Amino acid sequence: HVGKLADYGTFMHMMFKEILLGESLVFNADLLGDSFAAYLLSVGKNPEHYDLRENGQRLKQDLYAFVKWCADYKVKPLAMEYIVFGDKYAGAADLVCKMTISKDKTIDTYWSERMFCFIPVGGTYTHETEVIALIDFKSGRKGFHDDNVLQLHALREQWNIEQPDLPI
Repeated sequence: HVGKLADYGTFMHMMFKEILLGESLVFNADLLGDSFAAYLLSVGKNPEHYDLRENGQRLKQDLYAFVKWCADYKVKPLAMEYIVFGDKYAGAADLVCKMTISKDKTIDTYWSERMFCFIPVGGTYTHETEVIALIDFKSGRKGFHDDNVLQLHALREQWNIEQPDLPI
């Protein structure tokens, strides 16, 4: 079961990247299920072991939510799948971007919204403010774990060392 969730999450990441790169996607659950099946075959997995209809429907919902999230926050990608490697930590940031925080929105150092979590600067904004944020995509529907928070802090720390002109 865990492997199937990981396969879904990897494919979802690929679709998000396509959206961020401006690729045209068809948000049809059946076609998304077919695309997921093609991906599974490409990595040597048998699509018959997956519920392609359910996965296509989930992908449709997740892609719509992602497009809406990008529009709501005026997301402008700076880096995707950015690899950091430091003395204390190595990992990959799914997305570092500029995004606009709306008026009267409070953002904590860790904030989640359905399947995304990110770390922009803390505080309450009294007007629309563009911030640099670190985004970690999560495909699960059960929230985030403490490990996710630690991972984001480590990624942010290493990003800030490597990219001092674009601090998060």
